Amino acid sequence: MMEEKKCLVCGRELPARREFFFEQNRRGKRGFRLPCRECQGYKFLPIEREGYQHCSNCGVEHPLNETYFEKSKSCLTGHRKICRECRKQQHVEWKLKNPDWSKEYEKRRWSENTEREKARHKVYYYSHQEERIAASAEWYEKNRSEVNAKKRERRALNPEKYRESDKKYRLASREKRNASNRMRYWKNPEAHREYNRKYQAENRATLIIKKRERRLNLTPEEREKVRAYQRKTQPRHNMQTAAYRSKKKGLITTLSREDWVQCKEYFKHQCAYCGKELKSFAKEHVIPVSKGGPLVRTNIVPSCKSCNSSKINNDMEPWYRAQPFFSESRLAKINKWIGFNPKTQTQQLSVF
Repeated sequence: MMEEKKCLVCGRELPARREFFFEQNRRGKRGFRLPCRECQGYKFLPIEREGYQHCSNCGVEHPLNETYFEKSKSCLTGHRKICRECRKQQHVEWKLKNPDWSKEYEKRRWSENTEREKARHKVYYYSHQEERIAASAEWYEKNRSEVNAKKRERRALNPEKYRESDKKYRLASREKRNASNRMRYWKNPEAHREYNRKYQAENRATLIIKKRERRLNLTPEEREKVRAYQRKTQPRHNMQTAAYRSKKKGLITTLSREDWVQCKEYFKHQCAYCGKELKSFAKEHVIPVSKGGPLVRTNIVPSCKSCNSSKINNDMEPWYRAQPFFSESRLAKINKWIGFNPKTQTQQLSVF
């Protein structure tokens, strides 16, 4: 039989349980208060099953163990009456109401238990990594404008500090940033090209001024690096420039780097007209661009700058025969390369 207890106020006989009476701990003796809950202005709690307990805050029934209720020696059941989730919520609310005290408490706790707190935070950090990243991304999307505004304010107050830190970061993570930029670019190259074209068109004057300022502020070491890079990429730049001009005029453009290398090797790295040996050559159009000469393998020969400037828009053979360095053997070699037959006066241009 369940033990019963008589209420001192209403006189009802009710089960001696915490659902009907409040607990008390007077002079080391545990028991229940004399008035029932209803007589004190509260409602009776639902009768709990054995091994279960209702939370006094949210009213939800949970198993009576440490997973759901904290231990407490002052309670008859050996556990607190409020569940862990409600306790957490109460802690959060209390911290918001008392921020100064909570900060002092956190500092004191960290100073007294530094190693233990570090280990605890490390375990939490790695066990909740995905949740933290998702929560951070969601919060940033909601507060993007405020975050960016604060960043701009901090930079405006101390621009030199941030300029120096940005420079160190760029130097330390150059390869990583380049790889990330390449990956982002090749996911949608057309969109990036369109954005770059639009940005350059809208900010042309600003970009020119910034470029001049960068050139004027280069150190001697940086200038030397720029010159070395220009020397290294000059052949590729010349090829791109020639292709751009040819395409702009609507001419056929199929000359590749391999074709140009084979052309120079065929003429033994000499000017096709005067025979001078040079390290750098001009791409001489046998049929001039002004007369529709395409940028293809069989219309290009290596030439020194002097011969290239002298020929200009003239037809190749009449101009070449009028030069003091004219050579029949070199003319035959040129005709063979461009596919010209002197007997039939026809030329077979190879487009591919």
